[in-house]
This record gives sequence, structure tokens and C-alpha cells, in this order.
Amino acid sequence: MQQRAKILTIQLYRLRPGDVGIKNIPAVGEDDLASAKKATADALTNYFNDSNRPGPSKPHHARLLDEDGSVIAEFDMRPGGVHETPVRVP
Repeated sequence: MQQRAKILTIQLYRLRPGDVGIKNIPAVGEDDLASAKKATADALTNYFNDSNRPGPSKPHHARLLDEDGSVIAEFDMRPGGVHETPVRVP
């Protein structure tokens, strides 16, 4: 029996999810957690550095979500680049 691939989602936002109008991005083809985390950090960097996006619509945070919507990893844009932050448990 073949195991079903995990569905991971990248969520980008400024203050709270959905506030900059960027739709969730499927982390397709990321076969391990390290690759999925790198894809999340790269997406945050690319959207933040997009010169066509006005300042208020640039994301400062990213989350990597599992198929149940639970947060696997969180990232913040800081001086010097993207940094992974500890996942906050509610």
C-alpha cells in the first residue's frame, strides 16, 4: 500500500493571515520538512522583495501548515533576512 503524500500549505501575512490578499500557496513537491521550510522562507523573501508590491501589502510573516491546518513552522522577515521562529502553541 502506497502512503499518501502530505499536503502542506504556505501562508503569508503582515499582521494576521489573509491581511495582504495573498492566497495560500500549496507546498507541492516538497518531499521532506527541510525542503518545505526552505520553500516557505523563499516565498516570504520573494513576496517581501517584490518591487511591484506596495509596502503595506508586503508580508512580514509566513506559516507552514499541515493538511489539518496546524502550524508546523513559522518565519519572520527581519533585518538580515528570514528567520524561523518557535511555533506558538495556543
